[in-house]
Amino acid sequence: YLREITSFASQFTSGAGGAGTVDATFVIDMTFSTTDTGCILDQGGSQDGLYVGMVSGGNLRLSVSGAVSGVSNETSTTTTDMSAYAGVAGQLIVTIDYQNHIQCWWNDSTNGINQIVSVDFNGNGDWAGGNAAKVGSGTSSVHGGQSQSAFTGTLTRYREITTYVDTSTF
Repeated sequence: YLREITSFASQFTSGAGGAGTVDATFVIDMTFSTTDTGCILDQGGSQDGLYVGMVSGGNLRLSVSGAVSGVSNETSTTTTDMSAYAGVAGQLIVTIDYQNHIQCWWNDSTNGINQIVSVDFNGNGDWAGGNAAKVGSGTSSVHGGQSQSAFTGTLTRYREITTYVDTSTF
């Protein structure tokens, strides 16, 4: 791992130091309920970056710069129902192939590993913005004007891997 942390109150440098032009995988051990909301992971800043958060009802929100195929510097926002996994301890896995796509997966001992969202890139590689990362905490500079509140579920561990991990074969 490039980084492994179990305390989520501070901002730190992340994105494997490549300003969004590198592959990366983030693994977050967590539990949530359908009433939990807020920022789980934010990379970058208010303009360019990656935001992963929850909205009420167990819906995961992924918002990322440059993620609309064929369009430069646009933001794709996708909301995906994850309520089937509420109440089960598991791993939220965010895999980034910066030239192709971002994928989010959920893995737990009951349901196994399941892809929950995939967003295609246009290849302009600005997903990490300024490499400023926040895990579980919200600030006024989260990407794309998304929820600034801290995540109200439980995060226990964050791991950053310096490569894209293809989990589709699991």
